[in-house]
Amino acid sequence: MSDLQVGLNHAQAASTSANFPPLAPHRMTRAWRARQATAARIWVSNIPSQATGNALSCAEMAVYLTLACLRSANAMAASIRERRVGLPLGRTLFGKSVLVVGFGGIAKELVPRCAHAAAEAC
Repeated sequence: MSDLQVGLNHAQAASTSANFPPLAPHRMTRAWRARQATAARIWVSNIPSQATGNALSCAEMAVYLTLACLRSANAMAASIRERRVGLPLGRTLFGKSVLVVGFGGIAKELVPRCAHAAAEAC
């Protein structure tokens, strides 16, 4: 599925009932899957990554945002403003499992970066 990140796989899309008539998997093009996902309020992004560097920068941004969430970046910034050091306690990516949905260019760049943090990419 290249760089098209959608929340429906062939089986899910084919089994969708009332709103979307089922189609044979060979008729499910990238554009069709994108329309189905968008209609189901699932965000879709098609980011070209062949020789553009987009996949690399998106993967690094995903790691950055993951670390910011684990470390409670907003709460930590507030505690520094209030001159409280050491609170809140952050968590680490080390030893965690990371779910990567899809396997386009971004995921191919993200998986090795998770491995470098000793996190298991699923």
